Amino acid sequence: MTAPMPEQSASSSNAAAPAQTPRKPTVLPDLALPFAAATAFTALARVESGATLGTIIGGHVAIILLLPPFTFAPSRPRRQLQASAAVIAGVLAVWWTTLDRANFPIGPMLRVSICTIAFRLNLAMLTIAAERIGLGASAPGCVITIAIAFFTWPIWLAEHISAATAARLATIHPTLIANGLLTSTFPWFEQPIAYRDLTVLNQTIPCALPTNWLACTAVHGGIAAALAIGVMVRPKSLVAEKQSQ
Repeated sequence: MTAPMPEQSASSSNAAAPAQTPRKPTVLPDLALPFAAATAFTALARVESGATLGTIIGGHVAIILLLPPFTFAPSRPRRQLQASAAVIAGVLAVWWTTLDRANFPIGPMLRVSICTIAFRLNLAMLTIAAERIGLGASAPGCVITIAIAFFTWPIWLAEHISAATAARLATIHPTLIANGLLTSTFPWFEQPIAYRDLTVLNQTIPCALPTNWLACTAVHGGIAAALAIGVMVRPKSLVAEKQSQ
């Protein structure tokens, strides 16, 4: 009898060995960090400001600063939306577990939460769209800059616009909507530091606190939907297309 060739024995042993399937990446570890960061940021605002509008403001600031960088994951749209959901979950967890129902009733808090989720979708899709058009790693920073400019318009823009424009902008501002819906919270622009140093709203520029949460939700949700359509039309970023050519 002739001994099998070494090549034949090696090939037969390889064929007999079961093929190892690649391990699927786990989702929970990827989402733990954005959830923990948003929870810690909002909890710190709750500790510093107490059960006031400051906790709501802290949650909105957490979304603005944390959501874009955690959402940035090129060519991984599912991971991007999951990370943004983890950030909003951390914020809502603090709101709903630490704010008393007497001053923050369930009905108004539900409306505030819905507006905040729409605002979160807007920022998430804006980050994804910015990456698609070729901004690359600078996309989160650009989105944070735009979000801060929008969030702080009552400070730097109010004195340069009409009362009608201020009213329209206030209707889509998530914090001013929350201030209007949560009637137990003191109006932000009547706070001493805001009234004295920060804004002219409701002083030289008449402006009532808005309560039209449906309009706020529709505007931010509509922008997010339009950006989502654009992302589906262009599934790859301009940078990835250039590299593949």
